Amino acid sequence: MPQDTQVRRLFDGWFLKSGKLLSPDYTVRSMSIVKTLTEIGVGIGLLPEPLVHDKLVSGELVQLKTSTLPPKRSICIAINPIHDLSLTAQSFISLFNETISQK
Repeated sequence: MPQDTQVRRLFDGWFLKSGKLLSPDYTVRSMSIVKTLTEIGVGIGLLPEPLVHDKLVSGELVQLKTSTLPPKRSICIAINPIHDLSLTAQSFISLFNETISQK
């Protein structure tokens, strides 16, 4: 998520409220590219659930269970279960889980 997007600002603010800084190695503007990168195991995707619904149903992607998400967004964290997560992805998920556990 590039920093100049509404979704990125939402997530940055959400993490900052918990004292965390979101600092991805790279970002892309297109949700379809995020979806593709997630499908091939390059990273994780913060995506609208309807965009990945078919992939979730088929098991090609799995949704990580979270206790809370930022308000007014219907998203999930999707990963490809046949690819190992990168250390960066693992760190993001840990950061995400720490942030939501503080809510």
